[in-house]
Amino acid sequence: MIKVFFRCEKDARIIYEWLCARQSALLYLDQCFQLIEPKLLTIDPSSNQEVVIEKLVIPVLKDYVLTYKEQEIMMSILQEMFFYTDEEERLQIMAMIHSVMDGERKGIPKKDFFQSKEELITDSLQRFIIGNVTFTFESFMQFRLKDYVKRLMYYVEQGIDEYKFEQDYQDLLEQLRHVVATQAPKAKSIHVVYDEQFYFYDEQLLEIKEEQRKRYREELVSYHQTLYIDEHVIQPLLAMAPSHIYIYTDSPSHSIFFTIQNIFQEKVTIRPKRNFSLVYESKYGLEVDF
Repeated sequence: MIKVFFRCEKDARIIYEWLCARQSALLYLDQCFQLIEPKLLTIDPSSNQEVVIEKLVIPVLKDYVLTYKEQEIMMSILQEMFFYTDEEERLQIMAMIHSVMDGERKGIPKKDFFQSKEELITDSLQRFIIGNVTFTFESFMQFRLKDYVKRLMYYVEQGIDEYKFEQDYQDLLEQLRHVVATQAPKAKSIHVVYDEQFYFYDEQLLEIKEEQRKRYREELVSYHQTLYIDEHVIQPLLAMAPSHIYIYTDSPSHSIFFTIQNIFQEKVTIRPKRNFSLVYESKYGLEVDF
């Protein structure tokens, strides 16, 4: 007989209901689960231990940990180990953690581990639930899932790093938007063409060479010495302070265009690269030579 005590009635009730539902789905007829008290679940695997333990108990407990306890564990780590006490901030970090776990954060490829989270929980349960055992669900979570919690710690640390990076990025954007808002426009429009490298053209579609862009950059840095940003594209645009920026590219998802839009906002228009060739040819009767 296996006895599981719970601190929370909700945990006991949901796990009992899940066990009964899985038993029914597998068409296993022996009634081996009982909720004796609101916080005591008994499991009798004597009729067929392999089915009861391997096919019913372990999968249900594993799924319950992943569904109901994983977020709770990571929120607790954030508060108790990294001292993030504000709930809204913890939720923002949790969003970062989940994007890291799902492999959605650019620059952080989804890490392949020897064992998945699911396998870590299953292995712990298989080693622990052997024969007659009495335990509390909370003690199992605390003392028997150390490898699983260690995995969650990895994701929490990655999420915190990404959260801090995002905060720094947002602070920089605000600084750059302030620069844009407080500068008088030096050009009506600037055309930026991306064709494996960046080409700049003024409102007459005359190319702005690197030497001229360098002078603009030096002038900008002399006024804003703390701007540590891309010097090849963003610095010249900030320095020229155009009323509008037209970007021509076949790679609109390039991260630098996302940043340019975030800085200059409604001043940016993105078009396919061929549009610049059409505009240039219409104006000068010549094909543009990148």
